[in-house]
Amino acid sequence: MENLIQWLMKIEHLANDIYSQAAVYFENNRELRKFLVSSAEDEALHHHIMARVADLSQTMPYPPQVISVDLETRNEIEKTLLDIREQLVAGSLTEPIILDKITTAEFSKWNDIFIYVVSYLKEQDHELKYAVAEIQAHLRFIEHYLENTEYGRGLL
Repeated sequence: MENLIQWLMKIEHLANDIYSQAAVYFENNRELRKFLVSSAEDEALHHHIMARVADLSQTMPYPPQVISVDLETRNEIEKTLLDIREQLVAGSLTEPIILDKITTAEFSKWNDIFIYVVSYLKEQDHELKYAVAEIQAHLRFIEHYLENTEYGRGLL
């Protein structure tokens, strides 16, 4: 379970970093920039939550690991985020591409795994009680943004 927690922390940090960079890249697209800044802030919060889980796991037994995330799934999620970074560096990132990649990453098993890990410990720590609701609100925020963009509606 420790490995899974560390991987989730890595992914949350990576998403925060990439979304923040993309917000700068799309500085002239006010709505997309606002969406990316907010998404980056959410990912920073998710990293903080997972760091809290890691701290708690030092004093409490790990939850039973009923799920497993194989290397292929981990690589697929990471590759989706890293593809955004590659296109940022190349200067070839477009709004449709980033929305497609964010949708692919955010609605993958990544957030389900996050919810699973947090759910086990949420009764043990007041800081985690609202973490599941936060991740669900994050996904609803993304859905709402997509529903209100021409290209995004097609992704849903």
